[in-house]
Amino acid sequence: MFGARSFRAAGALRAACASRPRAWASGAVIGGSALAYSFAAIWSDGDALQGAPTEQRFPLCSVFAWGNNRNKVVAPHKNKSDIKTPAPIPAFDGVALRDLQLAETYGAAVDAHGDVVQWGAGFTDELDPKAPLVPQKTLVGMDIVKLQLCGAKVYALSRSGSIYVFAAERILQLTPGSWRDKLPGASATIDYVKLDTVADGRPTKERFVSIAAGKHHLLALSQRGTVWSVPVDEHANAYGQLGYSQTALNAAPESQRTQVEAIPWRLEPQILVRKRQGAESTTSLLDVPMSDLPEGRVWVAPSNIRFATQLRPIPSLRDVEIAQIAAGLEHSAARTPTGRVVGWGRNTYGQLALGESSFGDTIAVPTEVRWPQAVLGADTRCTDLVAGAHNTFFVMRSNGAPPAPKSDDEDAPVKPMVLKDRVDVLAAGWGERGSLGNALRSQICSVPVRVKNVSGLLEYSEQHHTVVPIGVRSLTVGPDGQCALVVDVNSLGEQNHRDVWVWGANDQYQLGNGKHSNLATPALLTLPLPGGEATTQKNGPTLNRLLLVERSKVPGKAYEPDGSGSQRKYHIEQHIVAGGDGMAVYGRVVL
Repeated sequence: MFGARSFRAAGALRAACASRPRAWASGAVIGGSALAYSFAAIWSDGDALQGAPTEQRFPLCSVFAWGNNRNKVVAPHKNKSDIKTPAPIPAFDGVALRDLQLAETYGAAVDAHGDVVQWGAGFTDELDPKAPLVPQKTLVGMDIVKLQLCGAKVYALSRSGSIYVFAAERILQLTPGSWRDKLPGASATIDYVKLDTVADGRPTKERFVSIAAGKHHLLALSQRGTVWSVPVDEHANAYGQLGYSQTALNAAPESQRTQVEAIPWRLEPQILVRKRQGAESTTSLLDVPMSDLPEGRVWVAPSNIRFATQLRPIPSLRDVEIAQIAAGLEHSAARTPTGRVVGWGRNTYGQLALGESSFGDTIAVPTEVRWPQAVLGADTRCTDLVAGAHNTFFVMRSNGAPPAPKSDDEDAPVKPMVLKDRVDVLAAGWGERGSLGNALRSQICSVPVRVKNVSGLLEYSEQHHTVVPIGVRSLTVGPDGQCALVVDVNSLGEQNHRDVWVWGANDQYQLGNGKHSNLATPALLTLPLPGGEATTQKNGPTLNRLLLVERSKVPGKAYEPDGSGSQRKYHIEQHIVAGGDGMAVYGRVVL
């Protein structure tokens, strides 16, 4: 079958556990086929049976990271160029975090107090490449809850709903800014700007609840369910990913680059620029006669945090309530509360999942995604949406969906609709590195396909005395196409098993499994045994399966470079994030 099923024979298992180290296993009998989902064991005496899988959980208030470390992002304290399996970052031992994000050359986190912490070669001006890089506080006092890293800029969302932007590089953060940009109680140590909101040519007051960033653009979701966007640089709308063309860029006097003035300007998709100016035109979007600017002023450089500071609503979505936003490198997507999805921006690889009939390089107007009924049935809705690199992923909940075909052929005949409820993960876009998770390496996939091994998972519920779908806890995708998915699997008792499945790009050890090859089918993230025990035995390998820790109230502290700081208790649960050339697991404060 096209996905595994899980069924727990609880009664017999309890009897077996009474006379030996406590263990559980799962299997299924669906449609006459017996299938295994996963195995796990919790050993009470420290002894493992040959070939038996074990479990491993990291401390809640810690950060474990892996991947490319040439810029000292996943292991700032080490000189190794690659971290092949999850390794701790000692600077964050005992530290509670609200958010953590990775970029190619630097990392950034938000501690329990809402202060931003940064590290990595792209942040520091440290000249000694062998010196350990100690994470440093940057933006403080702003009560930040979420970060998005966009190359030379960092965007931060505060708990009050404001959005700020500051430079990623420490030396640029020290440039003094205008007093108009500052607020009482704000950080006095770095330069930053608070983004304005403008609708219909007039300033507005908005409170934002979420932000999502691509390579050149930023999306923001307001408390009212409206989608806004702002250019990060001059390529922000090259494929229509902004959702509009009429925007405003900032100009400033040549001698004083912080006293900016917003100038109305059009950032058009490349296809329109080429059509108007000719296919061979190399004119920059900012190459305009100086007479078109106020006297004595020049455009603010795209890398400057004051390049564009006005958020604007996307016109075609102003009357549509949106519950979630997502941004890939050069495309955008949004989900409504009822589970419908629209996408816009770059569609070169079919990443907008619009099917073959809407295939094109640029989709400048948000267009609704149509789900393949042969896969999901007619009654289906999207419950989670994730975009990354050149892919978009959808977590789907279906009623009366057909069971997955037994073969890998999606066109194979299926049985009558017998499943009342199921959860699937669909993917669209670029699959050459295995990011589609369907065991193929398609270059283009414009019709959503099931991600294998994590779609259609079922388990027996002792509470409801029936088989129920296994839910998706979270899904993260990095810019290289590395993917990690967390599921909730109830074990005996009340504790959940939050398994981590990984697939996609792995040429720089992004998947944390110690291997160096891309993975086209999701696999459980397994690690070497603690203490360096042998990982192979007579009857096969001993798996050490990583499980994330669910919500618990534990002591934690805010970050201080010297390790000081008093502890208090926070509600924390472990979270995994993909970014840059790696991944990380950290304990996230539940606000």
